[in-house]
Amino acid sequence: MALSELDMMNLWAKQLTGYKSQWERLFDFGYAIEAEVRKQDDALIRQLVEALDGVHAGEHQGGVDEAITAGRARLEGKP
Repeated sequence: MALSELDMMNLWAKQLTGYKSQWERLFDFGYAIEAEVRKQDDALIRQLVEALDGVHAGEHQGGVDEAITAGRARLEGKP
């Protein structure tokens, strides 16, 4: 799932509180985006690990195909 413009605007708005230099705001904004992307990636990885847990080579159990589809969609940049 990609960050929407609204998500990014909200992350930027959080950087406008308190006194910070322009550079501090930009760096903090970059770190905030990185954290959001990492959360999304972690959630996807967790979903894949849970779905694949216990699957033996050549076998597919419930949830594996959905996890693979979600992983492929994420890698292709689709929400």
